[in-house]
Amino acid sequence: MASQEGEAIRKRAPHVDMVFGPQTLHRVPSMLDARGNNQIAAVDVTFPEIEKFDHLPKPSSDGATAFVSIMEGCSKYCTFCVVPYTRGEEVSRPFEAVMDEVIHLSDQGVREINLLGQNVNAYRGENQLGDEIDLAELIACVAAVDGIDRVRFTTSHPVEFTDSLVDAFADIPELVSHLHLPVQSGSDRILNAMKRGHTAAEYIERWKESALTAPISASRRTSSSASLAKRKKILKPR
Repeated sequence: MASQEGEAIRKRAPHVDMVFGPQTLHRVPSMLDARGNNQIAAVDVTFPEIEKFDHLPKPSSDGATAFVSIMEGCSKYCTFCVVPYTRGEEVSRPFEAVMDEVIHLSDQGVREINLLGQNVNAYRGENQLGDEIDLAELIACVAAVDGIDRVRFTTSHPVEFTDSLVDAFADIPELVSHLHLPVQSGSDRILNAMKRGHTAAEYIERWKESALTAPISASRRTSSSASLAKRKKILKPR
């Protein structure tokens, strides 16, 4: 929450020496130096896109599974969500940077790659030629890396699911047949209030054949008995 509060934290608690957000984690050493030299509190809650990955240590893993961040932030601004305010809007890592990390992990014995992002299926990373690579294309490339046997991704937004991503489940054996896709509510009224951008029927029709985990939100203050009944209905197996 530091990104959202920023200088307000210092005003409430003057004894705080540093305030930084997840996008400026790599700047902590220089902030510590500035604090030590000047005895002035350091506050950096900016969103410098993806530069932190150039400063973090190379990833390592001592198991068969590893997580690779491919994008950060979200531009959906759902009513209930703080992500755009605390992590910034959607920013994708360059394609080659992601692939270099995957290959590095594969060389260490990793066999399953989990691609991560606050809205992971919004990934649109540029390659060195300036071409835009979407998540489906990235999954295909990750799956083609020698030694990688399984690929997963999380977390997704229903309105970002392209046909090419649907096809990837059929065409790429390494892509695990499981999908984490939040539905949030079975009530169109609630979905509209949440600014989710889809209806319950659209969600059901597209994913009725899939193996899903689908988080649902409910509020006693805003959900009527009819809305709660629709929430239960959407959970029924089909």
